[in-house]
Amino acid sequence: MKNEYTPEDHLRAFVWYCHAILYDKNVQENGIICVENCGKIGIRECFTLMPAKLGAKLDRLTIGVLPIKMSALYMLECPFWISVFMKLMGMFMSKKMKERFVVLQDWSELDRVGGESAIPKRFGKGKVDGELETDVIEDLYFP
Repeated sequence: MKNEYTPEDHLRAFVWYCHAILYDKNVQENGIICVENCGKIGIRECFTLMPAKLGAKLDRLTIGVLPIKMSALYMLECPFWISVFMKLMGMFMSKKMKERFVVLQDWSELDRVGGESAIPKRFGKGKVDGELETDVIEDLYFP
């Protein structure tokens, strides 16, 4: 993704996806749960994953502006530095915010978010082969 698409295309896709979930009734009532596979990413690779200009634009869009309720963010395959970073940042976060960021130690803990039936196929690089073959957004807007 980093090399195939321009920063403008990334921003356009992010804004489009946000608008798509913004009008979903379940999201409006319950919020969303994000599950991120960090893939043991290195610190340098993580901070250079997107250009600085794109990161700044996404920050301006998401911090205090985007009216999507984030119920939780589950992170899988986290490298050690993310755990340390989360502990340091936890000192400055409210209890409610800290509870929303969850570092999962093992793939078996995904039962908390619906198990393999809620995981897309090919999500875990062979660790877990989810059962979800459809994409909610794709099914809704690209039949």
